[in-house]
Amino acid sequence: MKACAAENLSPPGNRILSNSLNLRAGLLASQRFLTLVPGSVLACQPWRALMKPVRLELPVWEFPTAVFKLKNRTLSAGAEAFMTAIRAEAGRF
Repeated sequence: MKACAAENLSPPGNRILSNSLNLRAGLLASQRFLTLVPGSVLACQPWRALMKPVRLELPVWEFPTAVFKLKNRTLSAGAEAFMTAIRAEAGRF
C-alpha cells in the first residue's frame, strides 16, 4: 500500500496477500483482481497469456526474506557456500 501512497492513489478496497503465483493467476483469470509481479515472472510463466502487463514506476519496497534449514541435517557444499555468501551480504546492511 506504500506504493499507492507514493503515487497519491487510493489503495484497492479488497486485497489478498499471497506469494503463490498459481493463486494469483487464478484470481487474475476471474477478471476481478489485479496483481503485481516482477517483469521476470512474465517471461517464464505458462499463464503469462492471461496477463496484460502495465509498466509502472513504483518505489522500492522492503520485502522480508528468510532462509531456513532443518535441524540435524548436513548441508551440501554448495548450500554452505550459498549460506556463507548470504550472511556476508546481509552483514553489509
